[in-house]
Amino acid sequence: MTGGRCRPAGDCRTGGLGRTRGQAAEGDGIALYGTSSGAILAALAHTLPYDALVSAGGSFPADRLGTITTPTLAVDSTGSPQWLCDASRATAEAIPGGRSISLDGGHHEVPPATLAPALREFLLG
Repeated sequence: MTGGRCRPAGDCRTGGLGRTRGQAAEGDGIALYGTSSGAILAALAHTLPYDALVSAGGSFPADRLGTITTPTLAVDSTGSPQWLCDASRATAEAIPGGRSISLDGGHHEVPPATLAPALREFLLG
């Protein structure tokens, strides 16, 4: 298993989303239209209501997470933006007995060869 750290806050190397044409400003969704990244995001748009539902409408549901009694491992990737890594760690901290690890990987993904040993260790000890 390899470990790592998320990049520093403000590091915009996020797999190219939003930065493929004209170095669009962060949060500038308009710049994505007409790009392959824009097509990817448009294809995912129908999932946003579900994302909002499970994320308590954008607020951090610490009280709900605090009721989880199942052993939980929150995994983030060194290639993910800092806010996503922070959310993973905060989730683990809010769950009683929760654990958090950061694994080498890309934006919002960890290669199976890296993830499998970490999961094996967590599940089997």
